[in-house]
Amino acid sequence: MVKEKVIKFAIILFVVISILTLVIDVKANQTGSTFYLFTQALNLLVMGILTYYIYKVNKQVADISENTLKVTREQMIKSELKETDAMIGNIDEYLGYANIVKQSALPHLGYESMKSILSQIPSYQKDPIVNSSSISMIDPKLSSNVELNAEDQKKYDHIKNIFTNNIPSSIMARYKLDDLYDNMDNLKRFNREREFYRFKKNTELIRDVINILEELLDEYIFSQNEKNLILPELDCNIYGAQRIYLMGGQVEDFLINLKGLILEEQKDIIMQKTL
Repeated sequence: MVKEKVIKFAIILFVVISILTLVIDVKANQTGSTFYLFTQALNLLVMGILTYYIYKVNKQVADISENTLKVTREQMIKSELKETDAMIGNIDEYLGYANIVKQSALPHLGYESMKSILSQIPSYQKDPIVNSSSISMIDPKLSSNVELNAEDQKKYDHIKNIFTNNIPSSIMARYKLDDLYDNMDNLKRFNREREFYRFKKNTELIRDVINILEELLDEYIFSQNEKNLILPELDCNIYGAQRIYLMGGQVEDFLINLKGLILEEQKDIIMQKTL
Protein backbone atom coordinates (compact mmCIF):
# COMPACT_ATOMS: atom_id res chain seq x y z
CA MET A 1 0.00 0.00 0.00
CA VAL A 2 2.79 2.42 0.88
CA LYS A 3 4.58 1.76 -2.43
CA GLU A 4 1.37 2.32 -4.41
CA LYS A 5 0.80 5.67 -2.67
CA VAL A 6 4.39 6.71 -3.38
CA ILE A 7 4.02 5.79 -7.05
CA LYS A 8 0.71 7.68 -7.36
CA PHE A 9 2.25 10.69 -5.66
CA ALA A 10 5.25 10.57 -8.02
CA ILE A 11 2.96 10.43 -11.08
CA ILE A 12 0.87 13.35 -9.86
CA LEU A 13 4.03 15.31 -9.03
CA PHE A 14 5.44 14.54 -12.48
CA VAL A 15 2.19 15.74 -14.17
CA VAL A 16 2.05 18.91 -12.06
CA ILE A 17 5.70 19.77 -12.70
CA SER A 18 5.27 19.03 -16.42
CA ILE A 19 2.26 21.40 -16.60
CA LEU A 20 4.14 24.06 -14.66
CA THR A 21 7.16 23.85 -16.97
CA LEU A 22 4.87 24.14 -19.99
CA VAL A 23 3.13 27.18 -18.44
CA ILE A 24 6.52 28.75 -17.71
CA ASP A 25 7.62 28.15 -21.30
CA VAL A 26 4.39 29.67 -22.69
CA LYS A 27 4.63 32.77 -20.51
CA ALA A 28 8.31 33.17 -21.38
CA ASN A 29 7.46 32.62 -25.03
CA GLN A 30 10.00 29.77 -25.14
CA THR A 31 8.85 26.57 -26.75
CA GLY A 32 9.90 23.57 -24.63
CA SER A 33 13.07 24.93 -23.10
CA THR A 34 12.15 24.53 -19.40
CA PHE A 35 10.07 21.42 -20.15
CA TYR A 36 12.94 19.94 -22.13
CA LEU A 37 15.40 20.53 -19.27
CA PHE A 38 12.92 18.97 -16.87
CA THR A 39 12.36 15.89 -19.02
CA GLN A 40 16.11 15.46 -19.52
CA ALA A 41 16.75 15.71 -15.79
CA LEU A 42 13.92 13.27 -15.15
CA ASN A 43 15.34 10.90 -17.76
CA LEU A 44 18.74 10.99 -16.04
CA LEU A 45 17.06 10.32 -12.71
CA VAL A 46 15.08 7.39 -14.09
CA MET A 47 18.19 5.93 -15.78
CA GLY A 48 20.12 6.28 -12.56
CA ILE A 49 17.41 4.49 -10.61
CA LEU A 50 17.20 1.74 -13.24
CA THR A 51 20.99 1.33 -13.24
CA TYR A 52 20.98 1.06 -9.45
CA TYR A 53 18.27 -1.61 -9.46
CA ILE A 54 20.00 -3.53 -12.27
CA TYR A 55 23.22 -3.48 -10.22
CA LYS A 56 21.30 -4.61 -7.16
CA VAL A 57 19.65 -7.49 -9.04
CA ASN A 58 22.97 -8.56 -10.60
CA LYS A 59 24.61 -8.50 -7.17
CA GLN A 60 21.85 -10.69 -5.75
CA VAL A 61 22.27 -13.14 -8.65
CA ALA A 62 26.05 -13.19 -8.08
CA ASP A 63 25.57 -13.80 -4.33
CA ILE A 64 23.11 -16.62 -5.04
CA SER A 65 25.55 -18.17 -7.55
CA GLU A 66 28.42 -17.90 -5.07
CA ASN A 67 26.37 -19.48 -2.28
CA THR A 68 25.18 -22.23 -4.64
CA LEU A 69 28.78 -22.90 -5.68
CA LYS A 70 29.86 -22.99 -2.04
CA VAL A 71 27.09 -25.44 -1.10
CA THR A 72 27.87 -27.62 -4.15
CA ARG A 73 31.58 -27.62 -3.25
CA GLU A 74 30.84 -28.61 0.35
CA GLN A 75 28.55 -31.41 -0.86
CA MET A 76 31.29 -32.68 -3.21
CA ILE A 77 33.86 -32.64 -0.40
CA LYS A 78 31.48 -34.54 1.92
CA SER A 79 30.83 -37.06 -0.84
CA GLU A 80 34.56 -37.53 -1.49
CA LEU A 81 35.31 -37.94 2.22
CA LYS A 82 32.49 -40.49 2.51
CA GLU A 83 33.94 -42.37 -0.46
CA THR A 84 37.47 -42.43 0.98
CA ASP A 85 36.16 -43.50 4.40
CA ALA A 86 34.37 -46.42 2.72
CA MET A 87 37.54 -47.41 0.84
CA ILE A 88 39.64 -47.31 4.02
CA GLY A 89 37.04 -49.43 5.83
CA ASN A 90 37.10 -52.00 3.03
CA ILE A 91 40.90 -52.13 3.01
CA ASP A 92 40.91 -52.77 6.78
CA GLU A 93 38.59 -55.73 6.17
CA TYR A 94 40.86 -57.11 3.46
CA LEU A 95 43.87 -56.65 5.74
CA GLY A 96 42.11 -58.83 8.32
CA TYR A 97 41.51 -61.59 5.77
CA ALA A 98 45.08 -61.40 4.47
CA ASN A 99 46.48 -61.55 7.99
CA ILE A 100 44.60 -64.74 8.83
CA VAL A 101 45.69 -66.36 5.55
CA LYS A 102 49.31 -65.39 6.25
CA GLN A 103 49.17 -66.59 9.87
CA SER A 104 47.77 -69.96 8.79
CA ALA A 105 51.32 -70.79 7.69
CA LEU A 106 52.89 -69.97 11.09
CA PRO A 107 52.60 -73.48 12.65
CA HIS A 108 54.39 -74.97 9.62
CA LEU A 109 57.33 -72.58 9.15
CA GLY A 110 60.89 -73.85 9.21
CA TYR A 111 63.63 -73.21 11.71
CA GLU A 112 65.21 -70.22 9.93
CA SER A 113 61.87 -68.51 9.29
CA MET A 114 60.89 -68.89 12.93
CA LYS A 115 64.24 -67.45 14.03
CA SER A 116 63.84 -64.51 11.66
CA ILE A 117 60.39 -63.65 13.02
CA LEU A 118 61.45 -64.04 16.66
CA SER A 119 64.48 -61.79 16.10
CA GLN A 120 62.07 -58.91 15.41
CA ILE A 121 60.49 -59.26 18.86
CA PRO A 122 62.43 -57.09 21.39
CA SER A 123 62.15 -59.62 24.24
CA TYR A 124 64.04 -62.25 22.19
CA GLN A 125 66.73 -60.05 20.67
CA LYS A 126 69.26 -61.16 23.29
CA ASP A 127 68.46 -64.86 22.99
CA PRO A 128 71.71 -66.53 21.81
CA ILE A 129 69.97 -69.10 19.61
CA VAL A 130 67.48 -66.64 18.11
CA ASN A 131 70.32 -64.28 17.17
CA SER A 132 72.79 -66.94 16.11
CA SER A 133 74.26 -66.15 12.67
CA SER A 134 75.75 -69.60 12.13
CA ILE A 135 74.60 -71.53 9.06
CA SER A 136 72.18 -74.28 10.00
CA MET A 137 71.23 -77.41 8.09
CA ILE A 138 68.15 -78.01 10.21
CA ASP A 139 65.60 -77.01 7.53
CA PRO A 140 67.14 -79.12 4.75
CA LYS A 141 67.30 -82.10 7.10
CA LEU A 142 63.68 -81.68 8.17
CA SER A 143 62.57 -81.29 4.53
CA SER A 144 64.39 -84.49 3.66
CA ASN A 145 63.11 -86.35 6.73
CA VAL A 146 66.66 -86.70 8.03
CA GLU A 147 66.91 -87.17 11.79
CA LEU A 148 68.48 -84.22 13.64
CA ASN A 149 71.47 -84.73 15.88
CA ALA A 150 71.18 -83.91 19.58
CA GLU A 151 72.55 -80.36 19.26
CA ASP A 152 70.32 -79.42 16.30
CA GLN A 153 67.30 -81.00 17.96
CA LYS A 154 67.91 -78.91 21.07
CA LYS A 155 68.13 -75.70 19.01
CA TYR A 156 65.03 -76.58 17.03
CA ASP A 157 62.98 -77.45 20.13
CA HIS A 158 64.05 -74.19 21.78
CA ILE A 159 63.00 -72.06 18.81
CA LYS A 160 59.84 -74.08 18.16
CA ASN A 161 58.63 -73.77 21.76
CA ILE A 162 59.20 -70.01 21.91
CA PHE A 163 57.65 -69.50 18.49
CA THR A 164 54.57 -71.65 19.19
CA ASN A 165 53.91 -69.71 22.40
CA ASN A 166 53.78 -66.51 20.34
CA ILE A 167 51.34 -67.76 17.71
CA PRO A 168 47.81 -66.37 18.29
CA SER A 169 45.53 -68.86 20.04
CA SER A 170 42.95 -68.42 17.27
CA ILE A 171 45.45 -69.90 14.80
CA MET A 172 46.52 -72.71 17.10
CA ALA A 173 43.13 -73.85 18.38
CA ARG A 174 40.15 -72.14 16.76
CA TYR A 175 40.50 -71.72 13.01
CA LYS A 176 40.00 -74.73 10.78
CA LEU A 177 40.65 -75.29 7.11
CA ASP A 178 37.06 -74.19 6.42
CA ASP A 179 37.88 -70.81 7.97
CA LEU A 180 40.95 -70.52 5.78
CA TYR A 181 38.79 -71.19 2.70
CA ASP A 182 36.35 -68.49 3.81
CA ASN A 183 39.05 -65.91 4.46
CA MET A 184 40.68 -66.58 1.11
CA ASP A 185 37.31 -66.25 -0.65
CA ASN A 186 36.70 -62.96 1.13
CA LEU A 187 40.16 -61.73 0.19
CA LYS A 188 39.52 -62.63 -3.46
CA ARG A 189 36.56 -60.23 -3.45
CA PHE A 190 39.15 -57.49 -3.79
CA ASN A 191 39.69 -58.61 -7.38
CA ARG A 192 36.10 -57.60 -8.18
CA GLU A 193 36.25 -54.23 -6.44
CA ARG A 194 35.61 -51.17 -8.61
CA GLU A 195 35.83 -48.41 -5.99
CA PHE A 196 39.62 -48.23 -6.19
CA TYR A 197 39.54 -47.13 -9.85
CA ARG A 198 41.74 -44.10 -9.12
CA PHE A 199 44.54 -46.42 -8.00
CA LYS A 200 44.55 -48.79 -10.97
CA LYS A 201 48.26 -49.73 -10.94
CA ASN A 202 48.24 -50.45 -7.20
CA THR A 203 45.07 -52.55 -7.36
CA GLU A 204 46.32 -54.55 -10.34
CA LEU A 205 49.46 -55.45 -8.40
CA ILE A 206 47.42 -56.52 -5.37
CA ARG A 207 45.15 -58.67 -7.58
CA ASP A 208 48.19 -60.40 -9.09
CA VAL A 209 49.63 -61.21 -5.65
CA ILE A 210 46.24 -62.44 -4.36
CA ASN A 211 46.01 -64.79 -7.34
CA ILE A 212 49.50 -66.14 -6.60
CA LEU A 213 48.57 -66.60 -2.93
CA GLU A 214 45.47 -68.57 -3.92
CA GLU A 215 47.57 -70.81 -6.17
CA LEU A 216 49.99 -71.49 -3.31
CA LEU A 217 47.15 -72.40 -0.94
CA ASP A 218 45.68 -74.73 -3.56
CA GLU A 219 49.05 -76.39 -4.12
CA TYR A 220 50.29 -76.76 -0.54
CA ILE A 221 47.15 -76.88 1.65
CA PHE A 222 43.72 -77.11 0.00
CA SER A 223 44.56 -80.02 -2.28
CA GLN A 224 45.84 -82.32 0.45
CA ASN A 225 43.92 -81.64 3.66
CA GLU A 226 40.47 -82.28 5.09
CA LYS A 227 38.27 -79.30 5.88
CA ASN A 228 37.62 -80.21 9.53
CA LEU A 229 41.31 -80.01 10.53
CA ILE A 230 42.53 -77.13 12.69
CA LEU A 231 45.40 -75.17 11.15
CA PRO A 232 48.31 -76.73 13.13
CA GLU A 233 47.14 -80.20 12.02
CA LEU A 234 47.37 -79.35 8.32
CA ASP A 235 49.84 -81.18 6.12
CA CYS A 236 52.04 -78.40 4.72
CA ASN A 237 55.79 -78.61 4.07
CA ILE A 238 58.30 -75.99 5.19
CA TYR A 239 58.85 -74.62 1.69
CA GLY A 240 55.13 -74.19 1.01
CA ALA A 241 54.48 -72.59 4.41
CA GLN A 242 57.30 -70.10 3.85
CA ARG A 243 55.97 -69.10 0.42
CA ILE A 244 52.41 -68.70 1.75
CA TYR A 245 53.66 -66.61 4.68
CA LEU A 246 55.78 -64.33 2.48
CA MET A 247 53.07 -63.91 -0.17
CA GLY A 248 50.44 -63.16 2.49
CA GLY A 249 52.81 -60.54 3.86
CA GLN A 250 53.12 -59.05 0.38
CA VAL A 251 49.36 -58.72 0.12
CA GLU A 252 49.30 -56.98 3.51
CA ASP A 253 52.12 -54.59 2.53
CA PHE A 254 50.47 -53.63 -0.76
CA LEU A 255 47.10 -53.09 0.96
CA ILE A 256 48.76 -50.90 3.60
CA ASN A 257 50.45 -48.92 0.83
CA LEU A 258 47.10 -48.43 -0.93
CA LYS A 259 45.55 -47.33 2.34
CA GLY A 260 48.34 -44.77 2.73
CA LEU A 261 47.60 -43.34 -0.72
CA ILE A 262 43.90 -43.03 0.13
CA LEU A 263 44.72 -41.34 3.44
CA GLU A 264 46.91 -38.84 1.56
CA GLU A 265 44.03 -38.15 -0.83
CA GLN A 266 41.70 -37.70 2.13
CA LYS A 267 44.18 -35.27 3.70
CA ASP A 268 44.18 -33.20 0.48
CA ILE A 269 40.36 -33.16 0.47
CA ILE A 270 40.27 -31.92 4.08
CA MET A 271 42.82 -29.23 3.19
CA GLN A 272 40.54 -28.05 0.35
CA LYS A 273 37.69 -27.82 2.86
CA THR A 274 39.64 -25.32 4.95
CA LEU A 275 40.48 -23.06 2.00
